[in-house]
Amino acid sequence: MAIPVPVRSSVATLPQGSAPVTLSGSDVSPLGAADPVNLPPRAAFVLIHHPGAYEHVLLSGEWIMVPRLDRFDLVPGVSHVEAAQRGRPTMDRTRSAFAELRAQGALILSADEHPVTDPAHLPPGVAPGRYARMLTVRDARTGLDGQHWHEVWEVHALTRSGMRATYHREAYARWRLSLVAAGVIEPAPADIVEGVIAAAEIKLARIRGDGMLAPDQRRERTEAAAAELDALRRGLEGVPDAPAAAPSASVPPPRPARTRATGQTSDTHATTGREST
Repeated sequence: MAIPVPVRSSVATLPQGSAPVTLSGSDVSPLGAADPVNLPPRAAFVLIHHPGAYEHVLLSGEWIMVPRLDRFDLVPGVSHVEAAQRGRPTMDRTRSAFAELRAQGALILSADEHPVTDPAHLPPGVAPGRYARMLTVRDARTGLDGQHWHEVWEVHALTRSGMRATYHREAYARWRLSLVAAGVIEPAPADIVEGVIAAAEIKLARIRGDGMLAPDQRRERTEAAAAELDALRRGLEGVPDAPAAAPSASVPPPRPARTRATGQTSDTHATTGREST
């Protein structure tokens, strides 16, 4: 992987009214700066998929089921990643960690073996390559230089008001869908799909029975929840053994949502405080 060219952390030299400058792990800064980006360091990582970890996302106006991937940070001395030793390759120190993950049934997605090459799976203007990208950064709190490893779908832009991060969720969803189409990850099983629809049914029933809502508010929320339920059924009905779609006018009584164990279940792709597309 190419060593990134440092980019300017100051916005003082941006021309008045200029467009944001997009930065990625291998971009040469059009500002021609010598200072690292003003972002906190972040560890190198791999993406993993735990058994039963799926989520429903809205893609091109339709609900689809995609695998949920977790970020596993490669921090020496943490989570079975062995401590650093002089002359010992980083990936050698991950063997115990990866063995532990595989024992849990997790699938480890190597950034080298699963590159992102289709333009439809990438943010606009970002070059194809590994899903893990790196920026040389300087932590504003400590003043120390380091590395900030991020997913290719997280694009940083230098604006007049500072650094802004945008997460391209649709491109990321398309890439995950391609992993299913290629047979790398199994499609979501029927019980997962049933659980998603059951949760939407329960949500609709709760709104209809909520006596604390004003009539107009309850009607608006009921219509929105019913539309979401119908859209979920239409979008997920193609999943093998998934429940057949029902007419929108008929809403069956709620049934308990199924539970599942997924190991590490935190959504590592949450982008609170960031823009998403």
